[in-house]
Amino acid sequence: MPWLSFFTFLILFYGVYNEMRSLGVKESRPQYNINPSKFKGLLYGTIGVIPILIIQLIALAIRIDEPFEILKRRIFQLVSGPLYWLARLLGNEIYHYFASLVTIIVMAFLGYFAGYNKFYLTTWLKKTLGTKRDKKA
Repeated sequence: MPWLSFFTFLILFYGVYNEMRSLGVKESRPQYNINPSKFKGLLYGTIGVIPILIIQLIALAIRIDEPFEILKRRIFQLVSGPLYWLARLLGNEIYHYFASLVTIIVMAFLGYFAGYNKFYLTTWLKKTLGTKRDKKA
């Protein structure tokens, strides 16, 4: 189960990072004259986490008998599916699911910040690893 969660996390990271990077590129253009902050990705990430956080807080507030306690854990695993591997890595307690939500905020921030500063992760990786092809060859 954690491997599937990690795979879906990679898909989530790709989607969030690319969308936020393209938004950062668009909003940093001078013709729009909106002058956004470099840290606007933190705001977008926080807004994106709020629905998940509300569902988790509601599930935490509901008092149920001990035999149904596993149902509460399954609700946390369902809502934070791509982050399950991280919560399990941290210790698999209820509060670790809340802590794993910070990664969504960080993803949105890094994507927006990279777009704002015209930084491309794939180009940097190719240059750093030396896998970029020579144009002369």
